Amino acid sequence: MSALFAPHKDFLSATLADIPEGREAAQEREVVENNGVVFRFTGHGALMCAPSSPVTPRLIISAGVHGNETAPIEIVNEIVSELLEGLHPVRRECLFLLGNPPAMKAQERFIDINLNRLFKESATAGPGYEPNRAAELIAQAQDFVPPGETCWHYDLHTAIRGSQIEKFAVYPFLPARQCPTLQLKLLAASGVEAVLLQNKPAATFSGWSAAEYAAESFTVELGKVYPFGENDLAGLANLKSQLLALIAGDDAAIKSYSGKLPEQFQVVEEIINTGKNFQLNIAEDTPNFTELDVGYSVWRDDEAEYVVSDSPVRIVFPNSKVGPGQRAGLLVRPLPGILLS
Repeated sequence: MSALFAPHKDFLSATLADIPEGREAAQEREVVENNGVVFRFTGHGALMCAPSSPVTPRLIISAGVHGNETAPIEIVNEIVSELLEGLHPVRRECLFLLGNPPAMKAQERFIDINLNRLFKESATAGPGYEPNRAAELIAQAQDFVPPGETCWHYDLHTAIRGSQIEKFAVYPFLPARQCPTLQLKLLAASGVEAVLLQNKPAATFSGWSAAEYAAESFTVELGKVYPFGENDLAGLANLKSQLLALIAGDDAAIKSYSGKLPEQFQVVEEIINTGKNFQLNIAEDTPNFTELDVGYSVWRDDEAEYVVSDSPVRIVFPNSKVGPGQRAGLLVRPLPGILLS
């Protein structure tokens, strides 16, 4: 047990033990060990580590934005514990964030509202726990990344349903940008088989960091939701090793990857619950990436209907239970080749 977490055994247990009701001031506990690497709590569920001579850019790794998506939380906890034990080199400044501690403790997706739709200024002032937490996570990132600098950000998730492609990433939209080869290689070496290219800005955590810093940010989906202690973490060993390579500043090892790159999909439509007797014509147990043929009626309301035209699409994140104004799914099409920056 590190003195940093005392009397708790690790980052996760310390985060779940004493959850503040309101926004918490930065905790000043810090330790310096492992050849001068500084570890410091910067807020609840927020831990920064900084080597004496860091490489750039800085790195943000977040998990638990949805509290029941436990496998990424456990991986982040393992990484932090091993770094504190001195098992891996640290050459890059890192901020580790556990996004939604009350939902994590309750093993629920969220407490009041979906946190991963609140990363915009107009949403962080609303009632309930999650708007306040979104503001806190934004402040943590802003304190960590100086103005004028960029960063890399990996927001780790698991899905609430099965998927025909188990591990995939969503790349936030910025005008006229394409995914760098280094990032595609890192994702491929992590076991990610597909990358979805967003077609417009989104109020997700990775969407916010992309817009704020022109960051190379990704929402990374790593399989299906399971309770704490029931995840097959061996299936995420490749992801863990790639994150540790980033933390070690070993970008050369990532560049040397020579395997197949992830297939790229373009988002062609974001399905929004219109609130006008909206009906999503997708079964609740439909796996991600299920193909919908030309002529299929995806959704309808009192005024409109969306029917697949031109060529088949695939459905990702279908969710008929979201409220008006919320995203009920994405429609994507595979690109004919891999776009590289």
